[in-house]
Amino acid sequence: AVVSTQSTGDIVIDAQVTQSLYVFRCDNSVITVKGKINSITIDNCKKCGIVVDSLVASLDIVNSNSIKLQVYDKAPIVIVDKTDGCQIFVQKATGSDTEFVTAKSFEVNI
Repeated sequence: AVVSTQSTGDIVIDAQVTQSLYVFRCDNSVITVKGKINSITIDNCKKCGIVVDSLVASLDIVNSNSIKLQVYDKAPIVIVDKTDGCQIFVQKATGSDTEFVTAKSFEVNI
């Protein structure tokens, strides 16, 4: 879990397929997840960037503002809930296999 970081720069996490990541109250940070991870939850974060190699299950963005997400390989489901200002970048080859779910969110760009 990454909790309450402010302007720390880049945070790099080496992930394993059995792990899940929970990011809570991060401001002005870039989190890079290398390797394949089971799931990621971004909760109550502001002006953060998330860079992910590959996901097995889902990536949830909840109660956040100004989030940028980039997925290099595969993300089966991306859920954006109660978030204002979210930009999602997926690869053209695997982006068509990704399912996007949004609720109570503004300014979501894919």
